[in-house]
Amino acid sequence: AISCSDYQPDICKDYKDTGFCGFGDTCIYLHDRGDTMSGWQLEQQWEERKKKERDDKERELNRFLEQSSNNDGGDTNHGE
Repeated sequence: AISCSDYQPDICKDYKDTGFCGFGDTCIYLHDRGDTMSGWQLEQQWEERKKKERDDKERELNRFLEQSSNNDGGDTNHGE
């Protein structure tokens, strides 16, 4: 079986970098979508990143509250 393509075997730099090519279907370079993710994969990745950010902020807040309660030393008169 012979396969004939009307594009260069090189990958289109614009399409690879931005996902867009001004030449569209007339571009002589390959528009490879092999490494792009589906919408649900992008959404899952976004949710995982946001969850990690929330967890990190919560951990940081808890650490701060723990330090401030330890530094308080139980002295509520503040030197009076």
